[in-house]
Amino acid sequence: MLIAASVTTAAGKGFDPGGVVLIENSKGDQYRILVCPLRDCESEISLGVPAALIFISDNLRNWSPSESKLSNAFRITQAEAKFLKALIDGRDVANYAQDAGISYHTARSHLKSIFNKTGESCQSGLIRMIISDPMLLML
Repeated sequence: MLIAASVTTAAGKGFDPGGVVLIENSKGDQYRILVCPLRDCESEISLGVPAALIFISDNLRNWSPSESKLSNAFRITQAEAKFLKALIDGRDVANYAQDAGISYHTARSHLKSIFNKTGESCQSGLIRMIISDPMLLML
């Protein structure tokens, strides 16, 4: 369904932006599939027919984006990216602050700034947004 909708959009007959599907095999391995419409006018790849671009990624359980990927993707400072990576890796604000040699207040300021820049308002939503971002998996 997602591929068909993307191809319809690529043909100029729809407005579906594509999307992400998470699938799991019988062993419990997870795969994230990103499907996007591919219009001839939007790419150097000219197929002559409407098409969809499909990205497949795996090994989500052990994935953690680099600080530079986070900084570039969300336009956050290096200090904020280092803090955000620690949160993604399961650290809490207080322990991160202590280990990084900064005050708890400074760590909370990093978090508030990241919320402002990403549009999120809670840590769980922020982490969910990042680990489900298929483009971060591909960078």
